[in-house]
Amino acid sequence: MKKIIALLLVVVSLCSVLAIGVFALGDLTEPHEQSEYYIVYKKSNGIDTMYMPSPTVGYSGPGTYKVTNDTPIAIDYDFQYWHCMEDGKDYKPGEPIELNGVLTMYAVFTEKTDKHIHSTRVILCALETFVRMFEKAFGIMKIITQ
Repeated sequence: MKKIIALLLVVVSLCSVLAIGVFALGDLTEPHEQSEYYIVYKKSNGIDTMYMPSPTVGYSGPGTYKVTNDTPIAIDYDFQYWHCMEDGKDYKPGEPIELNGVLTMYAVFTEKTDKHIHSTRVILCALETFVRMFEKAFGIMKIITQ
């Protein structure tokens, strides 16, 4: 049991370090000007997420873009879709969306129905978060080295 707890602490620590590095390399948290074009991704109220995609994605102008394929991770909930506040529609990851300004997308979850206990879910979510943060950091490092 001590080994599992130690492993979990290592995973959480690595995720924290990677998260700080990814955000320090330029993730936007809020749109800078209303005249620019953004999709803002936010978590739903009351649901704690262990991982969220980049909070804001900026674009050069209006047009048809795709909703992020990067989905949030919550311990006791499964991600279902993104809800757009401006047009009232629901979007699955990768679906096209018309952008003409700033759109705010909220993550919608359903409660998990698997047979895992909460402690197991925490470990599984921590591992999945670690993998996603590693992929995100590795992708940024590829861009920087080119």
